[in-house]
Amino acid sequence: MIKDFPKFDCLITGEKEGYDSEVEVYFGKELQIASIFSILQNYDTEWKENYSKIIEILDKMDDYIANGKDLPDYTLIKDLNKGDITYSYSQLQSIQFSEKKISVSLLYYVAGLIQENLYWYSILAKKDKFSKNFNPDAFEILHTLMSVVRKRAYSISQGN
Repeated sequence: MIKDFPKFDCLITGEKEGYDSEVEVYFGKELQIASIFSILQNYDTEWKENYSKIIEILDKMDDYIANGKDLPDYTLIKDLNKGDITYSYSQLQSIQFSEKKISVSLLYYVAGLIQENLYWYSILAKKDKFSKNFNPDAFEILHTLMSVVRKRAYSISQGN
């Protein structure tokens, strides 16, 4: 039986943090997000290069947060943030099973993961020991990416 929860070496604080730390949850979710973008490269091939670049931006953003590297240039994400964001649950049912339906479903799934990570981000930003690293600049990258992903899902579902 475990008497004490394990701790991990936190790159951000340089201290031992509890295993249930929000920071570990945040980076775990970030890995899930990158994994879904990797899968999307096989289904939404029109955006294959964009997904690859988004993964690179997320990787650099993690370096920014964890290691104090430069904030990544996310011009691509800003440029992709155009079009409609309208969506409905019934829209998912109307798409016949195909790579298109898989792409749309994965995009809405990853948008939900990003939204959840924005929540964890905001929690971490309020903690003194993490607030320098979890700041509004990097938050904006994730927030804009969530919008891009939802717009891409809508665009695919409309046949664009």
